[in-house]
Amino acid sequence: MTEPAPDAFTRELAELRSYLAGLGSVFQELEQQAPARSTGTDATGTIRVTLDHAGQPEQITVHDSWPQRLRPDALSAATAEAFSAAATARGAAWKDALDRAGWQQRADRLDDRAGPAVTAPGELPAAFRRVPPGPPRPVSQLAEDVLTGLDSAAALAARPRPASQGTGANRERTVTVTLRPGGQLACEISAQWAAPRTAAALNDALAQALTAARRSLAAAAALGKPDVTQANQLLAEALDAFGRQD
Repeated sequence: MTEPAPDAFTRELAELRSYLAGLGSVFQELEQQAPARSTGTDATGTIRVTLDHAGQPEQITVHDSWPQRLRPDALSAATAEAFSAAATARGAAWKDALDRAGWQQRADRLDDRAGPAVTAPGELPAAFRRVPPGPPRPVSQLAEDVLTGLDSAAALAARPRPASQGTGANRERTVTVTLRPGGQLACEISAQWAAPRTAAALNDALAQALTAARRSLAAAAALGKPDVTQANQLLAEALDAFGRQD
């Protein structure tokens, strides 16, 4: 197989840099277009769930007249139904916002390669620039560090990791909320405890459980998130080294 000429390789590398920078911009806009808030209710309108910008529940409220609308043993299922409705509303609103912004057309144009490059041929995308730049290291030393980094990444990938989730409960532990990444909710409300309670008491218990679950999920996500700072710097150096090849 014939290797590409240096000029062709440099041109292909510049196209790759441009594509990656454009892809990052498109996905950044995708995230920015997510609705700030989304709400949904169960079929009876008794339980209302509000989602935040990331799609995680931030509030669960019960209507004052809940005893006339739901049985105590139906509260948990109604909460799940309200969450599902909120997630559906969020998806629809997000899609509408993306359609208005022409996001799909912009994503499709990334493969067109006909437009101007996002970055100059000799310039790395901002995400891959070293800060501070510093003098370039010898390629042999860089290659050794890259191989060491690959070994560390393989070992990390092989290590079993528990699925991150966050669980919280109220003080009496009669209401439990479990959250998972990507916007998943499970809620258990003791029917016996809930039966004589007012909406205000239920809302207070739900707020306690949800707040604790969100804290727990954030802690679990931070614990399971690998540190990619060194890997990003090695990638930046490697791209820079390739770009300096004649």
